[in-house]
Amino acid sequence: MRTCEIAFSIFLAVSVAALSIRTGKATSTTIQVYPSVQSAILGDNVRVDINLDFAENLSGYDVSMSFNNNVLSAAAIEYEGYLEEPTLPVLQEVNNSVGYVRLVILSYNSPVSKTGGSPPPLATVSFTAIGIGTSVLHLNETKLAASNGSAILHETMDGQVTCNAVPEFSSDIALPIFLIVSALVLATAQKYKRNRH
Repeated sequence: MRTCEIAFSIFLAVSVAALSIRTGKATSTTIQVYPSVQSAILGDNVRVDINLDFAENLSGYDVSMSFNNNVLSAAAIEYEGYLEEPTLPVLQEVNNSVGYVRLVILSYNSPVSKTGGSPPPLATVSFTAIGIGTSVLHLNETKLAASNGSAILHETMDGQVTCNAVPEFSSDIALPIFLIVSALVLATAQKYKRNRH
């Protein structure tokens, strides 16, 4: 009985250690939409980057981002030179009827780890604001591949774009504008009243 308890304790310790190693790896590599929050008015062109903060031994990636096709229309998803050249664009897809974009890129060269500095984005997506509302820019089924073909664990951070009919004013600006307009209306009314007498 004692041997079973010891074996179980060892199994549990190894499992927890493996889980924390996996979790640590997953949180050290992040694919994210930048800027994470944007505002636009109808007809505006909007650009968002899909950034990767760090990846060791990266030789290819597959990024998909869905969006609300009642609010945004995607024009293009462009490769921005993140991997070592020469590269092979396996897939570059824009689908506005469903509402997603996808880019799959592989590098022929030996991979180089990207750390620190400001590497280019994995991709840049160009949109046009076509409807009023908020569209979540959801990164889904993203994949990062190391040179040996293994997956690089990572997490994702989505973004959003809010489209309005007219530009939004901050509440800090709205009150002063209202007071100035009110003062001008009162001054004009008093001047008109004096001119009539």
